[in-house]
Amino acid sequence: VPADFLVLAAVLLWSVENVYAKRVLKDLNARVVAFGRMFFGALFMLAFLAATGGLAKAAVLSFDQIGWILVTTPLLFGYVAFWYSGLKLVDVSRATAVLMVGQPVTVLLSAVFLGKAVSLVEIAASILITAGVILAVNRAFFLNALKTKVGVFSVAEKRE
Repeated sequence: VPADFLVLAAVLLWSVENVYAKRVLKDLNARVVAFGRMFFGALFMLAFLAATGGLAKAAVLSFDQIGWILVTTPLLFGYVAFWYSGLKLVDVSRATAVLMVGQPVTVLLSAVFLGKAVSLVEIAASILITAGVILAVNRAFFLNALKTKVGVFSVAEKRE
């Protein structure tokens, strides 16, 4: 399976999770939902490792591997806690649009910390993505600007 299809499958699963989480967040505290995701996610991963024979390999992790786990676990928990706290307050489509800023941030961090050269395509994509996020987050501002400057929505508003 090509890697892009695996990433696409992950995005589809993640989208379903976000819509479901938004529904759950109506009745529950974001920290409870974040804890539940991390706790039951860890249990699921342990069950998966047990079912696929990977549990024995996990039992003999090196000191470096354990170190990486200790570094990345709080980062993941922080991401999940902030994500669900934000998701509780905004539309799921707006929240996922904001998450797109991860691409330009990743390009920048890869250049700074990994010494990766930034291509012209990555720069152009970063600019377009950032502009799209600004548009998505500030859509009310842009719609109001269209109403006053162009009158695009004036006919529809008169009917309502």
